[in-house]
Amino acid sequence: MDLTEPVKQFLSGKDNDFKRLNARHHELSEKLEKYAHRADLPPADQEEEKRLKREKLALKDQMIS
Repeated sequence: MDLTEPVKQFLSGKDNDFKRLNARHHELSEKLEKYAHRADLPPADQEEEKRLKREKLALKDQMIS
């Protein structure tokens, strides 16, 4: 289920928990951007990227439930 920006904005205005989850989801997206353009990530960065992706996915699950 993909939430469009207008729906996210509406829910953020009505639900503080959703607003907090959405803000953190956006923050993780920005952090993951720095890994997206690098093919030669050291193992520590690969693990961090995986951790961020798992957290972002968990947030998305919480947002749609």
